[in-house]
Amino acid sequence: MKFIPQDLAHGLHKGLGRLSGLYPVWAAAVGGELARHSRPIRYVDSCLVAETDSPVWAARLRLHQREIIRAMATHEAASGIREIKVCIVPTATAVGPVSSPERPASPVPTWVADSIVRTANNINDPELKKALLRLSQTTAVAARKK
Repeated sequence: MKFIPQDLAHGLHKGLGRLSGLYPVWAAAVGGELARHSRPIRYVDSCLVAETDSPVWAARLRLHQREIIRAMATHEAASGIREIKVCIVPTATAVGPVSSPERPASPVPTWVADSIVRTANNINDPELKKALLRLSQTTAVAARKK
């Protein structure tokens, strides 16, 4: 059986206790919607580290950081916070391509396909040129089907 040094155990206990006391304060300070997408994960010195599940929520946390710190400062558990650092940890449902509602592809006029071909003919990058020519053929076919 391995033992944890007493000072380390005391520091861990103190840190965990301080962090667990922050959860209700965090929820009240950031509001319900933001609280569902973020949580405090570490509190070291005067810096609180929070994680969010997307860049949108991270941006909102950063934008409102001063107001959040002010709201939290009234509670003893969070009185020393001077900075909030944000990291993004996508949830399992947020990973992968974003799906959009199915809608039929809009036909592109032939003149657009012709313009794509003219642009492709002036491109030096062979991969980009190939992709543009492939796109022009697809759009021309889609336009002719209608």
